[in-house]
Amino acid sequence: MSGPLATKNHATLLLLYRLTLLDASTTAWAPLLPIPGIHHGLPPFCRLITTIGTELVVVGRWDPCTWVTSDEVFIYDLVSKMRHYRARMLGL
Repeated sequence: MSGPLATKNHATLLLLYRLTLLDASTTAWAPLLPIPGIHHGLPPFCRLITTIGTELVVVGRWDPCTWVTSDEVFIYDLVSKMRHYRARMLGL
């Protein structure tokens, strides 16, 4: 094997997680839109997922290719369906 993953781990397995939202008025399920730059669901090993009012907050992640952790804060507004990043968390 060669490349950055070979030096860290010979067998790379990435578990993917995602959220699916229920629209109670139609009883239809829909996947949460992906976070920009993360196309396979929730960030691996994000540290916190919570809601504040109508916003879903995801804090931190781990990049399986570089093994670098991040202190990014991502916000998804469940009503407007807008996605955006906020200021990074200090101390993570």
